[in-house]
Amino acid sequence: MSKLQSFRQKQFAQWINKRVPRQACHQLNKQNIFILPSGAGVAFLFCWIAIYLLATNYQNNLMLLFSYWLLAIFLLVMLLSFLNLQGLVLTAGRTSAQAVDNLTNQHIIFIGQAAQLKVATQTTKDRFDLCWHDHIQSYSAQITTQDKFSQLHWYPEQRGVFDFPLFKLTSTAPLGWFKVWTYLHFYDRVWVCPTPIACPQYLYGTTNRLDKQTAIFSDEFS
Repeated sequence: MSKLQSFRQKQFAQWINKRVPRQACHQLNKQNIFILPSGAGVAFLFCWIAIYLLATNYQNNLMLLFSYWLLAIFLLVMLLSFLNLQGLVLTAGRTSAQAVDNLTNQHIIFIGQAAQLKVATQTTKDRFDLCWHDHIQSYSAQITTQDKFSQLHWYPEQRGVFDFPLFKLTSTAPLGWFKVWTYLHFYDRVWVCPTPIACPQYLYGTTNRLDKQTAIFSDEFS
């Protein structure tokens, strides 16, 4: 079972890398937006099927008209759900909360600190009920034309180069009948260094020794 799961995960990762390649800027369109009915949407669809079958069974034109009207609303909500993400431009930016190495122009953090990814947003209209999924939590937000960026966090567990992983952006607007999502993968990375440990020699000092020779030796050694 584990081999089957690993094989499926590998195939999914290859397919996602072809569909949503790693790049510095993502513009959402029909090539990288995915949409499926949610639980509420599936329930609405089953109700519509029941009404349609009853209308055709009893040959009731009024019920047929009502079922067509419900189907038109369902398709309209699907289009609006797609347009809530379509056209949004997302770019990875720098964050001032992290130190930057002047030689490599990379972020530097220590083990235990959060690796922060600043995602700049460009939109010509308001976007509703967007949910960001990072390593810490998932939170919803509304992106307006005045918003500039959103902040995401990860906690690296190993030192070295940490490439920001693939993460998901979802939306259920406007009525929650459809779940619309996309995957984002940026080039940004951080350097993770070991956590510095304070030296007791500098915490307690060396000049408070009673023995003068020991104090001189400690000073010279440090």
